Amino acid sequence: MKNKYHIPILVIISITLIGTVLAVLIENHKQKIIDTEIEYVTQSPIKDTLQFEDSVYTYIFKLRIQHPHIVYAQMVLESATFNSKLFHENNNMCGMKIAMQRPTTAIGVKNNYAVYHNWKECILDYAIWQSIYARNLSEDEYLKKLSSLYAEDKEYVNKLRQIYK
Repeated sequence: MKNKYHIPILVIISITLIGTVLAVLIENHKQKIIDTEIEYVTQSPIKDTLQFEDSVYTYIFKLRIQHPHIVYAQMVLESATFNSKLFHENNNMCGMKIAMQRPTTAIGVKNNYAVYHNWKECILDYAIWQSIYARNLSEDEYLKKLSSLYAEDKEYVNKLRQIYK
């Protein structure tokens, strides 16, 4: 005598088995992707750095910051090519102090420097600084302004020139 539930039970078991196999295959595929990404990050820091540097430069242009090649050189110099403690702990690639007399995107102060949620907010804060204190200047005027108002190092402008030339 045939059981009327025999075929539906086999179908349910088959679907469950197929679903389990697919779930295992998908999980293995996800793990392979994660492993590949980890290998890429650990073995290709130059590619990641170049991609990040492109993102920084692109964001400078997106915000229409004047003299982008100089500003980018500042970020490279101030952050030790995006490797400084200040950059990693404060998301501060510009060496910005906390603003006292202008709007700012900084969320606080750590080690006497402004702290930001992320690097984009740091660049935005620099754009605010530039729009208030150094807007519509020629390149020479801008470098003089940086030397007198922004930089503490007397060789700052020469160091910037070495980076962007």
